[in-house]
Amino acid sequence: MSNPASPLAALLSFPEIEHIIAAPGGITMHAYDWGGTGPDLVLAHATGLHAHVWLPLVARLRASFRCIGVDLMGQGASSLPTNSDYSWNGVAAGLVSVLEHFGLARRGDVYGIGHSQGGFAVLEAELRRPGTFASVFGYEPVVFPQVPGRNPGDPWPDNPMAVLTSRRRRTFASAEAAIANFAKKPPFGQCDRSVVESYVYWGFRLTGVVDDDGKAEIGLVCSPETEAGLFRASVTDIFSRLSELRCHVTYGLGEEAGNFGEIVPLAAAATPNGELLRLPGRTHFGILEGTDEMAVIIRTSLLGTSGASAQG
Repeated sequence: MSNPASPLAALLSFPEIEHIIAAPGGITMHAYDWGGTGPDLVLAHATGLHAHVWLPLVARLRASFRCIGVDLMGQGASSLPTNSDYSWNGVAAGLVSVLEHFGLARRGDVYGIGHSQGGFAVLEAELRRPGTFASVFGYEPVVFPQVPGRNPGDPWPDNPMAVLTSRRRRTFASAEAAIANFAKKPPFGQCDRSVVESYVYWGFRLTGVVDDDGKAEIGLVCSPETEAGLFRASVTDIFSRLSELRCHVTYGLGEEAGNFGEIVPLAAAATPNGELLRLPGRTHFGILEGTDEMAVIIRTSLLGTSGASAQG
């Protein structure tokens, strides 16, 4: 969306090179090279978010990594398939296309961060292109076992998250109003304010409506219908294939984990080089909460050392 320069400059205080990449199914993927010093690090976001929610964390990781953010299929600037198939096969295929575009596939020295749907995407990409990642940090990844009688790609019409997101508010009177709304309640309530600001500034677009005070109305880029459609199409068989992973995987688990509290420990146990990292006090958006501390945790998990200053 069009915004005053000052908020954007404060959030994106380093160079950004946008890459537009063709992916299977007629998908157009958007990825962002934010630079940095060190090995390549690919960051994949949760359902309904976008690459730029990572900016506060990236600011603290660029001293240790070259950071590349990805808008996953149908989210941020990336498109849905031409046949409007929301299945997560396309989510993974789109990320694989990004890896291949940057020359990262099967290289073995790449690092990955994935949150929720993004955790699925990074792990599935490794399964499709074995030997890509040296180490992955997956925060509460969506790697649930298949429900008996339901096959990968089958619709899940009563997915509770789909029901919830289909009712999501789609417009706000201004960016300031949206930020104030999201900052005071779940799922963003514990996130750094800079995360909430990044979500709004890159996750909404101007609608063309301006009120009497000159404030410009904004609307969601990822519509409630798209987000709900992604949740309804989230059935995969990835859990049964976690044993095929050979890279190191740290499974982050917050304290308020809901169903993830059951599956994440099982996923860590099923992964040959997996480990479980419990993070007290954090919610399902915990990887975006307290980014100073989170940067140190991620750096230590991926590299085995706290490395440079967490401020980067």
